[in-house]
Amino acid sequence: MPTEREQCASEDSLSYKYTILCYMKNNISHQIYFFILCLVAFALVLFSVSLFLGPETYINQRVQNHDQISNISVLDLNNSFTQTKDIEKNLASITSTKPVFNQIGAITGDLTHYIYIADTGNQCIQKINSQGVVNARWGGFGFEPGKFNDIRGITTDHLGYVYVADSGNNRIQKFDSSGRFVSLWGEYGSGPGKFIGISAIGIGLGNEAGEEYVYVADTGNKKVQIFDTSGAYINSWGEYGTFNPDMIPESLDRLQIITGIQYPESYIPISPIPGADPAEVDRNFKISFKKSEFTITIPVNRSIYLGAKQNVAYLPDIGTGSPEYWIDFYISLYKDPINNITFDAILKALRDIRDMQALNDREYIELLVTFVQQIPFKEGEDTRYPIEVIHDKKGNSADKALLLLGLLEREGYLTTYIYFPSTGFCGIGIGKDPIHSSSSLAEFSTKDRNTYIFINPNEPTLIGLLDKDLLGDDPFLIKFSNTTEQGNKLYDHVNFLDHVVGTYFLLDKRLQYFENQYKTVTNTKEKKLWEEKYEKTYEVFTFIKDHPYDIGGSYTRIKNSKVREMEF
Repeated sequence: MPTEREQCASEDSLSYKYTILCYMKNNISHQIYFFILCLVAFALVLFSVSLFLGPETYINQRVQNHDQISNISVLDLNNSFTQTKDIEKNLASITSTKPVFNQIGAITGDLTHYIYIADTGNQCIQKINSQGVVNARWGGFGFEPGKFNDIRGITTDHLGYVYVADSGNNRIQKFDSSGRFVSLWGEYGSGPGKFIGISAIGIGLGNEAGEEYVYVADTGNKKVQIFDTSGAYINSWGEYGTFNPDMIPESLDRLQIITGIQYPESYIPISPIPGADPAEVDRNFKISFKKSEFTITIPVNRSIYLGAKQNVAYLPDIGTGSPEYWIDFYISLYKDPINNITFDAILKALRDIRDMQALNDREYIELLVTFVQQIPFKEGEDTRYPIEVIHDKKGNSADKALLLLGLLEREGYLTTYIYFPSTGFCGIGIGKDPIHSSSSLAEFSTKDRNTYIFINPNEPTLIGLLDKDLLGDDPFLIKFSNTTEQGNKLYDHVNFLDHVVGTYFLLDKRLQYFENQYKTVTNTKEKKLWEEKYEKTYEVFTFIKDHPYDIGGSYTRIKNSKVREMEF
């Protein structure tokens, strides 16, 4: 049994230990509270710094301090969401001319063959040329002008301005082609000019010539809003609804697009757009023909023109690759009855010249050909309807070939469309009488035993003269009209044309020979003789080459100069 003194000592010891434990417990609690207070204070400091510098500055500081960063998450307290940027390479690679993407959200192109890519992951726009080299890059995450918060769409207008759907900021931003900020419009809301999320953006034609509208898909409000290119509100349409396939119009139900092949029934005829102002404009063409210059004035119905421009968006890539992928659609385009208005207007103007100048059949064919050839050729541009070629005063190879085909067919001539697949070059063939043989003209024959003389619609060139780049290419000969629809008139002046084209080739070879002889001989008298022969030949040769619109004049000059009979 412990003594009373020992028992008291034991009790004092237990009391002392309990006191120590209580003190330690209270001290730990205070340390925890203090630690939590420090964390809260640190968080408030970070929050204040982020408000002052902005989230993008914070990101850039992180990028500068690390060689490689992945999955940078920025807490955007103003918008209560977390944005994630996954930068796969270091800052040097991002700012180089090599395109680097995080997440591509949209893409578009402009008329100068540049591509604009909306890199949603990096919140920037990259302008890239056709070789894949970055020409410009701008943007970054943020809320001020020129910064982006979830890019969902991008488009360009015909002047080169770039429009970006800045969905997270509920606005449209406009830049020039170099990325310089121009203007912006939009905010959160449901009224005109306000958005609740933007899912896409596009450019379309306005009511005036050269006018364009910006179409914005306002996702949250379930409508499309329309603005002019300065951001002024025009109109909107749409409401919430569900899709009902039974309500598809019959014309759209027949639309067939299978692996890129569009069949004739998929063609949508031109629908004139009412209210064009002015309703009609004149287009003047100055052309050289024979020994004169003529101004040909052709009226253009602008309602039809605007309808044609709207239809171009539905056209396949005509004149490239295998014709099976576009020819049926193109024939339907050609046969659109509304084209007759344009063809009739052109032919009226050309027939007036024919009658005024008392042209024979050969000369009238040459007038039709040289008119199309002297319309400026623009390679690589989008397909144009005949009315667009006249209104815009330009066309690519396919456009000009179609225009010439329509003029010749409507004057009753047997024709064919000629397509060279390796180059995408398009030409025309005019039927000739098989009893007339030729040694110099470029000709093509079909299984139905028709023979066609080649015509280059792109630039002023002699009928029957084939460009050297096309030699060895096996073309497709395509009939746009059946036998009952097409005329049967033939080109009856084969020998006349063959004489001119044959002389052109002959003189070309002689010029090379005369030049070599001049360089070879040492006798002064002989040198002068070869020089005179060269100059006389060169004069006739260049006249033929430079005056394809005056075949009769070339024939006369060949005859009077007696250059073919020259001895050497």
